[in-house]
Amino acid sequence: MRNIRENNKKLEEIKGEFPLFSEIIVSLHREKNRKMKVEPTLNPQKQVEAIQMLTDQQMQPLFQKISSEYLYWDKVKYMAPKGIDKQVFWQAVKIQR
Repeated sequence: MRNIRENNKKLEEIKGEFPLFSEIIVSLHREKNRKMKVEPTLNPQKQVEAIQMLTDQQMQPLFQKISSEYLYWDKVKYMAPKGIDKQVFWQAVKIQR
């Protein structure tokens, strides 16, 4: 959150120096911040679940597909098998990498 405030302060400074481009710069900055995708973090107990998931032979083809295409959280969260926590699944992918 502090970084966003610092960036907003810098944008205000830029607006004064470059008035012709200020609205474009501000608009692009806000759009970038709106679309930021933040990956989840897990507590230690869920990390253990993720490690156990990696030993499941039935999951290996899915993990291999995700790793070969180097998919990120925004795609992987929809690939978690039914009944499996998406965040735990993502953690398993990260550990495997």
